Amino acid sequence: MPSLTNVIFAGFVKNEDLFNLFAASDLVVSPSISELESTPISLLSALVAGTPVIGTSIGGTAEAIPNDGIRGTIISPKDSLALANAIMQMLKKDNRSKEKITFVPRFWSDVSRDYLRIAQSTLGLPAYVESEIR
Repeated sequence: MPSLTNVIFAGFVKNEDLFNLFAASDLVVSPSISELESTPISLLSALVAGTPVIGTSIGGTAEAIPNDGIRGTIISPKDSLALANAIMQMLKKDNRSKEKITFVPRFWSDVSRDYLRIAQSTLGLPAYVESEIR
């Protein structure tokens, strides 16, 4: 049986630390089983960081992530054998040899600031001072 010495169960991670954690990872796995699952934001974020992902065919995951066996793999929910096989296959691939995407990640606060600037420009309002909206 393989050792889990190279597996990290990180627990809660602050939003601003997620990109670096995803970028440093060899693989991100989200074996969701809830029918309430919708868009797999964590898997999409990992893909943006250049890290391959595994997800289940719950909610919008199958439509949102690639199922090419290189960048991503989709498995059936509650299928632990398929999950184990997908993890082993994805880690065997030479995914780590590819260049990671390098750029500064954007957060919702960045998006909201952009929308505010667009609204101000469109409506002809004076520009805000960032310290005023905190």
